[in-house]
Amino acid sequence: MAEIQNELFDEESSQCEEQAPGREFPKVKVVAVVAAMLMLAAVGLSTMNTSTASDQVVAKHGGFINLDLQSDFQAAQEKMKRADQSKLTNQQKLDAYAYFKQAVEGDIYVRKPGMFDTKEKMKWEAWNKVKGMATDAAKKKYIDLAKRLS
Repeated sequence: MAEIQNELFDEESSQCEEQAPGREFPKVKVVAVVAAMLMLAAVGLSTMNTSTASDQVVAKHGGFINLDLQSDFQAAQEKMKRADQSKLTNQQKLDAYAYFKQAVEGDIYVRKPGMFDTKEKMKWEAWNKVKGMATDAAKKKYIDLAKRLS
């Protein structure tokens, strides 16, 4: 803590010297200025418009978090883990992968794999097909797929 205070003091002192060369600034005054700046920053954070932040969360996730949907999604994940993978077709596996990735991570953000990496390329293409789908819609599709497969 003392190191941070000294660092702040040194930074403020150098700024004061640049603005008023040759003047002496007592350490107490500089520390008081730094403390006042920190208090203003804290007040600024407490009066920050929280509705803007919540609006951004709602916009990103397509609405408020639906707890029933979330619990159904988690149950569907457990069903898919327990499912006999040998009985699933490649298309069913790719659909499950795409809906899961879209539900959890949103739109695809990774580069398309090279043509020699067939498995990863197929997964990328499946996820890319659902690009733009809302996370809740992807969760619902994943849940429906898990119900059909079990």
